[in-house]
Amino acid sequence: MKKTLFILACCCSLFLGCSSKENFAGSWETTLLSKDGVVQSLCISGMEIKQEGNTWAVSGNSGVNRFMGSFAASKGKITPDDKFASTRMMGTPEAQEFEDLFLKAFTFADSYTLKDNILRIENSKDNLILEFKKTNWKNF
Repeated sequence: MKKTLFILACCCSLFLGCSSKENFAGSWETTLLSKDGVVQSLCISGMEIKQEGNTWAVSGNSGVNRFMGSFAASKGKITPDDKFASTRMMGTPEAQEFEDLFLKAFTFADSYTLKDNILRIENSKDNLILEFKKTNWKNF
């Protein structure tokens, strides 16, 4: 009986441990960009995230240009790699301003929350917040 309870307890802990791993994979639409607590005007933007080993590959549209890179994330901490890149097209001054803040928020992010298909990424140094909702649209 004790053996059965021990095996059952081990199986439960394995199951619960695996279910807590966060899954960033999918398409994400930008729903909020905030700088110093002030909500910024949004441009159509979003991203696709795919798992690549222990990191996550991200690519998408940052308002004017396409961007790509990768990041590691665990327990609320996010570490973007230093090889983020984007195309170099020009847009309206408003769209360029949005894009600059979007890319700064993401490439210098230090924390995140993921709950109910809402991904919130924060850059505490520059007081920037990006928020995304999971979507089925795959054209970012």
